[in-house]
Parts: sequence; C-alpha cells; structure tokens
Amino acid sequence: MQGRLGAFTAKAMVLDESWAYVGAGRGRKGVDLWVWDALAGVPFFITGDRGCRTFSYLWSPLPESRVYYTDGYSVYQVLDNHVVGKEYTYTVESYHSYCRAHLARLARDTRAVNRDVGIVEYSLALLNVMNPEFTRGRRLR
Repeated sequence: MQGRLGAFTAKAMVLDESWAYVGAGRGRKGVDLWVWDALAGVPFFITGDRGCRTFSYLWSPLPESRVYYTDGYSVYQVLDNHVVGKEYTYTVESYHSYCRAHLARLARDTRAVNRDVGIVEYSLALLNVMNPEFTRGRRLR
C-alpha cells in the first residue's frame, strides 16, 4: 500500500497531535501517550511520545501534499508549503473530538483505563474502518 500512497498527491493535509493516557495498574506507573494524526481525505495516525522521532514515523509513509496545515508546534517546521494557524486545524481537532466521543478510552475524564498502547492503536484503527463517515463529504481547504 505504501507504493500506492507514493503516487498520490493530496490537495491539503492537516496534522496535529492529541494526548491520551496509558494508566497505571498493579504497581505500574502510568505514562502519557500522544496520538499523532494526519488528515488528507482519510485519517492516518501513529502513537508515541511528542518528539521528532514519532513525527518522522508518521511522516515517512504519508503521501505528498500541496499544502500542510498545522498548529505552531516546532516539529512541523520541516514541512514545505507549511501554513501555521489554529484556524486551519479545525478538521483534525473535530476528528480528535469524534474519537474521544466514540472511544471511552480516549476521553479525558473516564473510568476506562488504557493498559496497553496496542489496544489504543487497535481501537483507533477499528473506529476508522467501522465508521468511515467522518471523512466522507468533508473538505480540507
């Protein structure tokens, strides 16, 4: 599939990251988990920390785009045709809200606790497969 993505050029791509928590249990300490998202008609995501390495894991398989919309986070400065501003990231922010509304494990105040990063990834993948209507009919600038 990665070969097919290389031939595709998106009109616009919106990138952002959101916070989740992998909780403590039975003597384990909890850790912060960042979900990095890229929307270019379909959602792409990866989980990890908030550093440049995690961004590069998301960035490497993504298709080319004519313009990239992001917030002002410093890791996005490597992008060409980069437009910074919260007014452009409303689509990915609404995607974060959509995920939090449909997955209790991503909600900020909940009794559902993530015990494993893999379960968060599987849940996001399943949400994107089972509910593709989020990206259908939405236009990126």
